[in-house]
Amino acid sequence: ATSACARTAAVHGHIHVLAYLHSIGVAMNEEVSMAASTNNAKGLETLKWLQAHHVPWNDGVLHSALSKHVTVEEEENVVAILQYVFDREFAKTGVAFRLRVDRNLWQLKQCVIDAARIGSIACIKVLEAQGGHSSLAACRAAVENGQLDTLKYLSTEVMDILAARSGCSLLVEAIKADQFGCFKYLYPLCAAYMDNNGMLLVEYAFTYGRSAILRYMITTKGVAYTENNLKYMLVRDGNGDAIVMMAKEYGHRFTSQDLRESMMLKHMKNCKALHSKLRIPWTDDALHFCVVNNY
Repeated sequence: ATSACARTAAVHGHIHVLAYLHSIGVAMNEEVSMAASTNNAKGLETLKWLQAHHVPWNDGVLHSALSKHVTVEEEENVVAILQYVFDREFAKTGVAFRLRVDRNLWQLKQCVIDAARIGSIACIKVLEAQGGHSSLAACRAAVENGQLDTLKYLSTEVMDILAARSGCSLLVEAIKADQFGCFKYLYPLCAAYMDNNGMLLVEYAFTYGRSAILRYMITTKGVAYTENNLKYMLVRDGNGDAIVMMAKEYGHRFTSQDLRESMMLKHMKNCKALHSKLRIPWTDDALHFCVVNNY
């Protein structure tokens, strides 16, 4: 219980509580240091107190500092925590962190991924100064969280990877996460390597109902599609906007069979788009199927 109290006190930056617990002999470990670094406002002060009282830490203190999204003001505090950790390690060993033989144990690659996830270029720069570097995984974290500026920064280091076939996986991630800005940035870099002139991308965009991405690919980039590709729009529910867009902007004629198939899949949002917005009529057999199956 006392160890849990120490972690709670560290999370909230209650140094006076930590001092009391220390005075009565409560042992504190790496988890207390990790807890302290999650508080970007008071974490630095708390970590300094813990270090002054010889409480250990490990790479977890870096990951914890990068564990949640921050405002611009909060980012400065996180940068200060990271810099303090590296400066403190140098003070302990006399060896620059990037030159240490045990640097890999601190998992700086994962730290860069964590920083990419929260969109902190400033934190990435601190990590790079200590030996961290960009990677496809870090770019993916930026894409999944819509961190376009961070993606642009990271991509300059791995442009050769993005320009190869493996970089195309990021386009798929951008579609899944509905990150149109990231998609537009990545498309010119690696779309040439997408099989069948981007048809896989089109099918993913249809599947996830990404209207803006579909419009960009079809109208701006001239990617062709077939009637069979449109079936992917019915695979997932909630593609109503894309369904309406394809009908009104590109003249595709959805049918009662499409409505029936959406109904059989219990995709009510798609059904609403087809019936209410595009006026596709119900057929008698579709209504009968609804009644029989208690839909």
